[in-house]
Amino acid sequence: LTGTPPFDLEWTDENGTLVALDAQELSDLAPGDYNLLLTDAAACTFNDSYTIDASEGISVTVATQDLSCVNPTDGGFTITPLTGTAPFSYSLEGGTPQAEGFFTNLSAGDYELLITDAAACDTSLMLTINADPDPTATILAEATDLALGDSTALQVQTNLDVADVVSIKWEPALGLSCDDCLNPVAQPTQTTTYTVLITDTNGCV
Repeated sequence: LTGTPPFDLEWTDENGTLVALDAQELSDLAPGDYNLLLTDAAACTFNDSYTIDASEGISVTVATQDLSCVNPTDGGFTITPLTGTAPFSYSLEGGTPQAEGFFTNLSAGDYELLITDAAACDTSLMLTINADPDPTATILAEATDLALGDSTALQVQTNLDVADVVSIKWEPALGLSCDDCLNPVAQPTQTTTYTVLITDTNGCV
């Protein structure tokens, strides 16, 4: 400060309401406009206004890694902040806060995530990791009793999307129009039981 001490400081808010007297520092203020009137012993004055902006709050995007059939604890979350005041801390299920928005080696279930930013704002989210269902397959045939030389179409009903099917293997291959397709035509020369093995993009069979 410059001027002739002692100094009188008067803080008021945007409505003219007195906030503090003779305080060189203020804390825990709500967003808004504040005015400082400083008067020294020589009756000289200094007047200035200050604005505290409201925080945008915290918003994030969350990428969830659901479980594969290979590992019952390979789920996880990746959190990316969109708004808020960096740096952020992340706590999952009341655990120790961490600076990185990555959580791995999680099993299936619901999780509560608490995010806190540098402005002491916080938000909580409920997140879910789903178990990856094992592939299922049912073989349907247009006919199961065939005369020698007859054929029948086989059809596989599965809980997988076609785009998620990596490989198909019919056994035995003898008598089939293809052994790596979903719907082969069968023309066996003897009584035959066919099986099909389907593998998805996660390596599940």
